[in-house]
Amino acid sequence: MKIVLLLVLISSALSKKIPDRVHEVWGQLIAPYSDECVESSKVNPHQVKNMLTHMHVPNNEQFHDYIKCIYEKLEMLKPDGNFNEELILSKAHYLTKDFLIRCIKNAELEQNLSKKSYILCNCVVEGLVVD
Repeated sequence: MKIVLLLVLISSALSKKIPDRVHEVWGQLIAPYSDECVESSKVNPHQVKNMLTHMHVPNNEQFHDYIKCIYEKLEMLKPDGNFNEELILSKAHYLTKDFLIRCIKNAELEQNLSKKSYILCNCVVEGLVVD
């Protein structure tokens, strides 16, 4: 019985994905900065590549620093530590304002900007998953 439950859970997880348009838009947005941010953050490049493919946002310091770097380069994270909602919505047009605001609220109390960036990223990825 445990094996059947495990197989159901695995097959359910494997059937979920991020819409193709999200991959395309996000890939285009980060392309000019990804190598620089990978290098400065020391993140494993496979974690970056697999984030949307496997719907897993790595929860480690290097990835936190990577996504902060990306958000800063894209000017989505302002120098005052707040997210630029209008700019995010204009660049990531697959997001709705209500959804984005909900994810920003999840992150707003975090003072560490790398962790704050991770919280936003994780919320967005989890919210974009479709069957």
